[in-house]
Amino acid sequence: MNNYLKFPLVLGGVCLVCGSALAGVNYLTEDTIAQHIIDAKQQAIFDILEENNLSLAGDSSTIVEIPWESEHASTLDTRKLVPCTDSDYYYYQATTETGYSGSITFGALVDLNYDIVGYEFITSDEDDIGTNASKQITISLENPYSGGDLVAGETIASGASAKVTLPVVESALEDIINDAKTISGTGEVDTNETLTAILEANGLNIKFGEEATDIEWEGDHAETLNSRQLIPCTDADYYYYEATTETGYSGTITFGALANEDADVVGFEYISGTEDSLGKKAVKKITISIENPYSGGELVAGDTIEAGASADHTLPVVESALEDIISDVKSLVDDNKYLTAILAANNLELKDGAEVTEIEWEGEHAETLNYRQLVPCTDADYYYYEVTTEQGFSGTITFGALVNSDADVVGFIYISGTEDQIGKTAVKQITISVDNPYSGGELVAGETIETGASAHVTLPVVESALEAVIADAELIIGGIN
Repeated sequence: MNNYLKFPLVLGGVCLVCGSALAGVNYLTEDTIAQHIIDAKQQAIFDILEENNLSLAGDSSTIVEIPWESEHASTLDTRKLVPCTDSDYYYYQATTETGYSGSITFGALVDLNYDIVGYEFITSDEDDIGTNASKQITISLENPYSGGDLVAGETIASGASAKVTLPVVESALEDIINDAKTISGTGEVDTNETLTAILEANGLNIKFGEEATDIEWEGDHAETLNSRQLIPCTDADYYYYEATTETGYSGTITFGALANEDADVVGFEYISGTEDSLGKKAVKKITISIENPYSGGELVAGDTIEAGASADHTLPVVESALEDIISDVKSLVDDNKYLTAILAANNLELKDGAEVTEIEWEGEHAETLNYRQLVPCTDADYYYYEVTTEQGFSGTITFGALVNSDADVVGFIYISGTEDQIGKTAVKQITISVDNPYSGGELVAGETIETGASAHVTLPVVESALEAVIADAELIIGGIN
C-alpha cells in the first residue's frame, strides 16, 4: 500500500483506540470520583467530631436535617442538628462563591454560642494554591472562629489565588454563623444582641428599670428600614434601627444603627448580608461611634475601609440607608425641641396660654430659610428660624436661630449637617445668646471655634445664612413680609 495512505490510516487507528480507551477510563472513573465526593460529604461531619473528641448522644440516626422554611444564603447547602453528649451542635455543608477561579465546598460545626468549632475541607474546583489554602484552615473547639479575617500564617498558604479564596471562605463561614442564629428560639436573629454590642462599644447603659420599646410607623417609611426602637439611656434617649440596604454590587447588607436626638448616627454594627465577600468586608470595617458620628455624606474611606470594585458599590447603598435613618429620626424628634433649648439657654419663657405660630412667606425668600415662627415670650416677641446653609467644605449645616425685635440674632443651635466633622465641630461651638448677640459680619473665631481648612469654609456659609435670617426678620419688623 502506498505509504501516503498507510501512515494516515495507522495514525487514525491509533487515535481511535486511544480515544476509546480514554472514554472507557472516564466512564469507569467518573462514577468513582462522584462517589468519592459523596463519601467525603458524608464523612466530613464525623471527621470534625473525631478531631474535637466529641461523641454523639446516640447513633448516627440522631443527626437530623433542619429544613429551611424561608430563603437562606445561597452558599449554604445543608444544615443538621448534631446532638452530642456535652451539647447540641449544628452542622453545615457550604459551597463558597467563586474565588480566584472556582469554589470550595466544606463542612463546619457550630456550637450554641454561634462560634464555628470545626471545619473540614470536602472538595474544590478552585486552583491548586487556593485549594491548598482552604485545606490548611484550622478551626476547632480550641481555636474557634467567630467572624472576621482567617488568620494567615504558617498554616495558611499564600499567593494571589489564596488571597481571593480565603475571603469567600470567610464569607461563607459568616453566612453559617448568621444562619445558626436563626435556628435558636424564635427563628429570628436576636437584634438585641446587635443593640447590646453598640451600647457596650459606646459605654452606654439603659436606665434602670426601663427597656427598649418598639416604635411603630403610622404611615409610609423608607423601604430600607426594618424596625426602630426607643432606647432610654442614662445620659439621653437614643433610637435603634435595623436596616437592609438596596442591592449593592451583587446583594444587600443588613445592619444595626444607633442615632441620637440630634439625628447623628453614633453606632453601627454589621448583622448579615447577601453582598459579595469584599463588599461585606468593607461594611464590617465601618467605624461609627459617639466619638466618630455619621451625619450624612460619604463614609470616610481610609485604613478601616476595604477598597475594591464591589466595595465601591456597597458603601454608597449603606450611606443611603444611613441617611434614611437620619431622615426618620428627624421625623420623630419634637419640632419645637431646638427652639425650647434656645429659650431655656436664654432664660426666656412663653407667655401664659400663648403658642408658637408659623409665619408664612407671601413672596420670595432666601433659599437657605426653611421656615420661620413667631415666638411670644413674657418679655417680648421673637422670631425663630430653621435654616440650612449653602454648600460649605463638603456639605451643609442645618441650625436654629432666634431673633429679637431689633433683628439681632440672640440664640443659635446646631441641628444636623452633612458637612465634614471639623466643620460641624466648629459650628457646634458657636456661642450666640441674648448676652452675646450676632448682628452680622464675621463670627469671632477664638477658643470656642474649631480651626481647620474645612472650618474656614464652613463658618462663612453659616454667617451668610445668619445674615439672610437678619434680613428676613427686618422685613417682618417693617411689616413688609
